[in-house]
Amino acid sequence: MNTSGRTSMFWDGRAETLEDQAIFPIENPLEMDLPLDEALRRLNGDPAYAEAFRVAYAGPATARTLGRALAAYQKTLDTTDAPYDRYAHGDDAAISESAKRGRLVFIGKGKCAECHSGEDFTSDRFRNIGLFDRAALGDRGRGAISGDPADDGQFKVPSLRNVAVTAPYMHNGMFATLREVIEYYNNPDKVVPDAHGRDAAMSGPLQLSAAEVADLESFLVTLTDDRFATAADKVVRQ
Repeated sequence: MNTSGRTSMFWDGRAETLEDQAIFPIENPLEMDLPLDEALRRLNGDPAYAEAFRVAYAGPATARTLGRALAAYQKTLDTTDAPYDRYAHGDDAAISESAKRGRLVFIGKGKCAECHSGEDFTSDRFRNIGLFDRAALGDRGRGAISGDPADDGQFKVPSLRNVAVTAPYMHNGMFATLREVIEYYNNPDKVVPDAHGRDAAMSGPLQLSAAEVADLESFLVTLTDDRFATAADKVVRQ
């Protein structure tokens, strides 16, 4: 969702475009585990798909046109009809008082907006938020792609659109709920005391109160598109 404006793909940015990204899951042994040649053979052997590719791309499906077709579909999956959108456009009743307070925490004491900015609530940059200790948390992230040790532990800042219904969280799925994520940011040393290269913006605990944590969670839930409202309601009740 909301990938049309992204400037890099995957947590480590190994793909620069949606067109490139689309092919990776097909061959990945932990995902579809399907050789690309076999995927193309199946597509071109299906009369309906063969005709669709001929009309769209003047020929049979190839790795390039398959990536273009998948990316074209993914670019339609933008969501812009969330309660926060209506609030931002002047409907003061679109979000709760708790969410309004949470918005102030988001842009102030919580420091969330330092990374999660703009219409899709992401800077499209790579940051080290402290989930790298060169031991149990040993995924180098961006560092493994760039080859620069200074990038070790950096991962792409994700969009917060629909974040209430996209658990689990972080590059490794280590947090099951939004509340766990907020509590981590509130005091990261408590969870990963030996983090390596953590961003200076996360030095020291935030010292958010229980009420501020709850308000911040309420605000994040308002970023959920209306089509997923039922799922978001379940998050609020947890």
